[in-house]
Amino acid sequence: MHPFFSRFILPACVLASSASAQVKLRIDTDWLFARQDAANGWQHVTLPHCYNALDGVNPDAKYYQGTGWYRTSLRIENPYPEGHTLLEFEGAGQKTEVYVDTTLVGTHVGGYDRWTVDITRFGNGPIPVVVRCDNSRDVQMIPSNLSDFCLYGGLYRHVNLLYMPKDYIEDVCIDVWGNRITVDQQYPLQVEIIAPDGKRVYRGDNRKPITIKHPMLWDVDAPQCYTARIRYGEQRIEKRFGLRTFEFKEHGPFYLNGRRLLLNGTHRHEDHAGVGAAMTDEQIRREMQQIKDMGANFIRLGHYQQNDD
Repeated sequence: MHPFFSRFILPACVLASSASAQVKLRIDTDWLFARQDAANGWQHVTLPHCYNALDGVNPDAKYYQGTGWYRTSLRIENPYPEGHTLLEFEGAGQKTEVYVDTTLVGTHVGGYDRWTVDITRFGNGPIPVVVRCDNSRDVQMIPSNLSDFCLYGGLYRHVNLLYMPKDYIEDVCIDVWGNRITVDQQYPLQVEIIAPDGKRVYRGDNRKPITIKHPMLWDVDAPQCYTARIRYGEQRIEKRFGLRTFEFKEHGPFYLNGRRLLLNGTHRHEDHAGVGAAMTDEQIRREMQQIKDMGANFIRLGHYQQNDD
């Protein structure tokens, strides 16, 4: 290995969505919502939706901590014989229960990570789905309720319907060390690696690490990414990742890809006036562009998982 690549290496910057869906349908519309303490019944809402969008930033009143209910009707049309149907929640706060009609099909604790519920057993056709979110005070939760920021409630990130083949894998891990790439070896996979310039640099299996000759490096001003196209039976998975090196000189500066880089940073929480934690994709992109435009090349994220789309 070239000595340049023997320095510390940042992990792959994987950019694909989780669950590696063969078919992914966003189901953000046609939801009804009711807060537990509300007297005006069900309201039509579109996801992402946060029921602390306004009171979470009201300095004169305590924000609502309690239960919020969501319901909708889904028409399931899984195209795969003996395939699997999953509901994917990109973020729901803070404790969640999922029902099909009155049957509890899944629970989750944690407001900012992505998770799935298998609803295959209900077959194709229309099914009623009800989701209970709860951000009530709980000192055992992480982040702690003893913290000084609002723990939002609601389906404040996208909800997706996933159709998977009979045999599928949840996700594929790509590890990078220098110019060597290891694609998850738990499963027999067929792999194709496409360079940032569109040229194919590898085609084969994942039985041993893949060496990239003359790698094109990810950089703050040129975020070049490789694409891994992965096949597992009927399943097709696509991941994007970057190759880059970094080093902190002893008692000295920071180096990226062998050159000195001054880190100019800021801090970011994923919330916004008027929507709380339910930021739209457009708002997130605009905020990232504003951070870039003001000269920052480094972001310290809030104390929880950020939206990874």
